[in-house]
Amino acid sequence: MKKIFSIFIFLIVFSGCIHTAESSPSSSRSELSAPANSTPSATQKTPTVAEVITINLSSFIPQETAFGKTYLEQISLFEKKYPHVKISHHYETSANFLADIVLSFRMNEEPDIAYLPLSLINNNIAVEKIVNVTDLQAASPQYAANIPASSLLASDKVDDFFVGIPINGYYSGLYYNANLFEEMNIPVPKSYAEFLIAAQMLREAGFHIITASLAYDPILVFEQLLLSDQSTQGTQTSSASQDKSILIQTGDTFLDLLSTQVFDQQSLVNTPPEAQTQFFEGEVAMLIEGNYLQSLDDYPSFARMIPFPFEHGINTQYIGKFDTGLIVSQKGFTDPAKQAMIVEFINFMSSNASLELYKLATAGISPTDLNKPMYTPSPFAHKPLELRKDILLNISQWLTELSSEANFSATE
Repeated sequence: MKKIFSIFIFLIVFSGCIHTAESSPSSSRSELSAPANSTPSATQKTPTVAEVITINLSSFIPQETAFGKTYLEQISLFEKKYPHVKISHHYETSANFLADIVLSFRMNEEPDIAYLPLSLINNNIAVEKIVNVTDLQAASPQYAANIPASSLLASDKVDDFFVGIPINGYYSGLYYNANLFEEMNIPVPKSYAEFLIAAQMLREAGFHIITASLAYDPILVFEQLLLSDQSTQGTQTSSASQDKSILIQTGDTFLDLLSTQVFDQQSLVNTPPEAQTQFFEGEVAMLIEGNYLQSLDDYPSFARMIPFPFEHGINTQYIGKFDTGLIVSQKGFTDPAKQAMIVEFINFMSSNASLELYKLATAGISPTDLNKPMYTPSPFAHKPLELRKDILLNISQWLTELSSEANFSATE
């Protein structure tokens, strides 16, 4: 989940199905399983129109996915628990929807709460329009108190501004074709050096080694290499000069990896689904991607996933990432009639019970999982924003040049 690339890459990952609604579908599982006492009794007062609090929510969610359905069901349960609150909910996964959200903030017509790619805030929405998570926690100590600080750091951060509360994340690693590795008697790599040896064996046998969507998300590879640098330990307390040195060193390692031709040419222009298809159809031996692939219906039986081998030693950890989060607008929070219920809504959607439901739906990770040793928060979020941009800009330019050369060669 955070960036110099266009927000429109999110169309690649999610379908463009458009849906606008004010509540979740009536056939959702939450309504079928809602407790009997959730229905107002004859003695309960039915709130009048004047007493109803309307909270405007905009969400970037793919409603047809397991996560989307669970997210909508939780909203429905919240409305049942608080019948005097109405969630006016609008949700899509289109680029136009994201553009409209950005425009709404610029026109002072923003929603009270938004569930958005957190990278969107970096370049498109002024942080002054959003309530800093730390300010929310100061005003309400119970605000998302179960979310560890490490998870907030794993989300995008603008300077010292925590822009949102993550509720569902993923980890990334290296998928490999187990059948191919077994047929060629190639040991599964457990270190960066072993990874390069395996790549050489595959290359000599005439196989495409690894694919990815480098033009769309080089950070997926870059972060793995950044974690491999032994000097990144304790980076939160390192100086700006040390941060810059680490980023430059990792950038050089990334470019060296690309220069070995370990990635097939298609990696330079692949969208994430195209890279996935390449691997699923057996065209390449390996793929770098998130764990969400394992929940897909067409996930191949030959696929196995391991952490991407670190440059130093044996890799035993995964990177935890949270690219999307719940943000609260200043406009909504400064409305005294809404403030308390906005906090209550965020706490409901980010409660431990809700987090477990999201995790079950996606086979991903919960923000609370970062307390466990098998998940390592992305160190990229700990780096100063300008340093990150500087390094990634150089890599982006290099990839653009390579892509242009590849396209030129293809037309000759």
